[in-house]
Amino acid sequence: MILNLDKPIRRLIFAYMVSIIVIMFLLVIQQVAQYYAFYSQPISFITSLLIGLILVLQAVMLINRAVMRVDRYVAQLSQANEEFKKSLAHQQILEKELRHKAQELSSINEVLQVGEERFRKLIEYNTVGIFIHDGQHIVYANPECARILGYDMFTLFKSPMLNIIHPDFKDEIGKKLTQMRMLKMKKTISLRADIQVINAAGEARWIDLTTSNEYEKSSFIATISDITERKRANEQLQKASETIERRNEQLNKVLTEFKKQQEALMKQAESLKLANDEISISQTELEKKNKIIEKKNEDITASINYAKRIQQAILPTSQEINAILNDYFILYKPLDIVSGDFYWVTRKHYKVIVVIADCTGHGIPGAFMSLIGNDLINEIVNTRNITSPELILEELRRDIHRVLRQGTTLVQDGMDIAICTIDQFPPDYQELLGTPKLEFAGASNPLVIIQNEELTYVRGDNIPIGGYHPKNSEKRFTKHTFDLDTPTSFYLFTDGYQDQFGVEENGKFGARRLREMLFAIHNEPMMRQKEILEGNIDNWLVDAHRQIDDILVLGAKL
Repeated sequence: MILNLDKPIRRLIFAYMVSIIVIMFLLVIQQVAQYYAFYSQPISFITSLLIGLILVLQAVMLINRAVMRVDRYVAQLSQANEEFKKSLAHQQILEKELRHKAQELSSINEVLQVGEERFRKLIEYNTVGIFIHDGQHIVYANPECARILGYDMFTLFKSPMLNIIHPDFKDEIGKKLTQMRMLKMKKTISLRADIQVINAAGEARWIDLTTSNEYEKSSFIATISDITERKRANEQLQKASETIERRNEQLNKVLTEFKKQQEALMKQAESLKLANDEISISQTELEKKNKIIEKKNEDITASINYAKRIQQAILPTSQEINAILNDYFILYKPLDIVSGDFYWVTRKHYKVIVVIADCTGHGIPGAFMSLIGNDLINEIVNTRNITSPELILEELRRDIHRVLRQGTTLVQDGMDIAICTIDQFPPDYQELLGTPKLEFAGASNPLVIIQNEELTYVRGDNIPIGGYHPKNSEKRFTKHTFDLDTPTSFYLFTDGYQDQFGVEENGKFGARRLREMLFAIHNEPMMRQKEILEGNIDNWLVDAHRQIDDILVLGAKL
């Protein structure tokens, strides 16, 4: 049993046993000394002292052992206290994390509630019709869906879906809905189709229908959009496309003839080169060749002059404009015989449309583009009945891309253009139609409008008309509107006037100087304003500089 004790205990027991044996031996010596009565007192004193020392030593050993035990227990308690503190700190950290998680869950719950409310509003106020159906009946519909179909909610939920489908589409849609009902729990099914429905008034309307069970296997979510007007517009566009194709054929004939003339000119140039090589041989032959060249130049100039008459023929005459605008001027100074700038004025119903445009280049290339642009604008306004300026620009941009096959050819020509639409209805119609307005949209060309002695400068959108620019295909033109309840002067112009170089060190005339000049003269009669502008640009160019671009400025008082 002693062997099972730890080493310090064994040592202590051994020391006790030895001390007991020693004490017993000393007691024996003390008894023997008393018996024989020799040196009894010293020996008794010494033995008592030794016994006392041994007892004191045993007490010290016990106390030391107890102190060691107490120190060990204190160390264990200290270690346990440290571990408890660590555990308490860890528990506090966990409590903080739990409180943080609780706050996050609370925030997420609030966000979910806000999101749910927003989703509900999105569905209720969406401009696209949204409804849920089981393949036979509509079980939910938002207000826009009811508006498109023309039925109240009760009728929509009570009647089978097929009752509102046009007879021409009823069999096809019925088969598809039956198939969807049979397979809806097995796989995702989608349907996308342009179909006709019969609204509550008995009218046939085209809708764009998309339905799927991708989000909920037991039911179908569907969206619809009214595309009736788009279908009608497509039909009109198809007719317009056929007209433009015919115009393209005519234009191709003109281009073919022009190409033949170019080939003839190239041959003539070769003849001129041969003539120059023979200058040293015969002065007489040179004079003959010069006469031939002069004759050809006269023919070319005559052709271009004839092209000028054609171009002028497509421009509106002063009599036509006088019948539309009361007080106006047009400053038109082509750089060459024919011009890349053109203007276009017409009245459509109670609206006056005024257009100025600057086509790519000048001379013959610009003139060709002006013919194309004039023809397309006439088609857009008079055939398609589009009068809003930003919509005219959208149509013109698409038509230029299509007519010139841009994106597939190297032709990147186009035009900068500004369009104003002005209300011009009789005074007795004003109470019915409201205050007359001026609407403006531009592609790189601006508008200057002056009302109540205050000038407003409206930049055109930086969106090209023509050229293949994929990044600009999604951009839309901006419409600016001004009330015509006060005397108004407005001006449209290309960049030709402001880009002319003069004798001053700053080079170009500049857009800011042109605006200041227009404001300074806007109270003058319109024809006087034209004289001032024309005289000013002539003085600006003087003899040191020549005109570098076509000039076109149009002003009018309303």
